[in-house]
Amino acid sequence: IVATGGAQDDLYGYASAVLAAEYNLLCTIGALDKPYIALMDGVTMGFGLGLSGHGQYRIVTEKTLVAMPENVIGLLPDIGFAHMSLRAPGHIGLYMALSGARVKTPEDLLYTKL
Repeated sequence: IVATGGAQDDLYGYASAVLAAEYNLLCTIGALDKPYIALMDGVTMGFGLGLSGHGQYRIVTEKTLVAMPENVIGLLPDIGFAHMSLRAPGHIGLYMALSGARVKTPEDLLYTKL
């Protein structure tokens, strides 16, 4: 995918293509028959969280930090996080999406099911 110019239509087309590719990849990961194992060691945020969270298995360490930095600056969470946050107990996913809060411990990640 290559941006071809400065026109708004080109930018819209480029953004649409990128988002379509992301959504297709996340759906493919979620539907895999073979085990998909994500090692979430250190900072896992944005699209990396989407890639990690849609697989069957996630391995976290004491250094894992989950964040959605786009939420901190007032942007909407991407589809990867939005889908995963629906599985979180209570309204934790909504709280993270609105506040940009981070999950900092393995125990919290297990509790939130992220």
